[in-house]
Amino acid sequence: MTIAIGTRNTSDMVLFAEVVDAGTITAASHQVGLERSTVSRRMTSLEDRLGVPLLDRSHKMLQLTEAGSRYYEYCRRVVEAAEEADAVTRGMRVEPCGTLTVYASMSEVESFLSQVIERFLACNKNVDVALSLHEGGRMTAEDIDGVGLCLDPITGGGLTLRRIADVGESVWASKDYLARHSAIEVPEDVRDHACITHLDHEGRLRWQFSKDGRNANISVDPRFCVQTLVSARQAALAGLGLAVLPNYLCREAEQRGGLIRVLPGWSPPCGELMAVYPTAKFLSRNAKAFVEFTRDALAAGRFHELLS
Repeated sequence: MTIAIGTRNTSDMVLFAEVVDAGTITAASHQVGLERSTVSRRMTSLEDRLGVPLLDRSHKMLQLTEAGSRYYEYCRRVVEAAEEADAVTRGMRVEPCGTLTVYASMSEVESFLSQVIERFLACNKNVDVALSLHEGGRMTAEDIDGVGLCLDPITGGGLTLRRIADVGESVWASKDYLARHSAIEVPEDVRDHACITHLDHEGRLRWQFSKDGRNANISVDPRFCVQTLVSARQAALAGLGLAVLPNYLCREAEQRGGLIRVLPGWSPPCGELMAVYPTAKFLSRNAKAFVEFTRDALAAGRFHELLS
């Protein structure tokens, strides 16, 4: 349904966001200084104008309909834009606040993300982070209600990607596997070995290498496919074959002697750690702050060394 510009009432959009944030119409009426009946009447009028129900009033606590959830994203955008406009006009900075949901895989969490989140929280006292693990497979816009972090994400439609950092990768194998199989001295030797792949690669694929301006494209036929980077590392540790893995995920195992870097000097292309968020949804102030903080943190100090 198309709504004429003149029929829009941004004050009702702001009020709707206040109702959702407050949790009940009564609580919202206290916050905005209006009678409960007035707030309720304006919400009903808003639903009538849009032609869809936004609030499910059949429950004791206020709940959003599917249309209401989508509409709230845009209403919240109007509120935050107004707040930022006021703050900029007064020469002030708007600080992030509230809850941010971060979606990531265990490989990022165990290696560096938990430390980045700890620092982010220390610098943003009014923000809470809810961490949700997303392991492998195809990520869709419905999976994300905040911001996701993924290494070379395999995504569905409706998602926007933003580069956070380059990630160094190598071919890794266990000491036991290498002792039981033929030597690997040049990329072409990989064809004679069992290979482990992750995510949704199927059938044959190509591993790329470069060294001193020379390039090699090697077709490999995976013997073992897994869903996550952590699972691929575990398979390599178990001696099931070679795996191309981010270096940050293997450094501890390398220090213990569990994994050995294969073909030193020959480098696969760098992976990319990406921020992922729904294209159709508003990237909140909290999400923007987190993406920028993470990008800056990973570009400096020991995190930069970890990812190289």
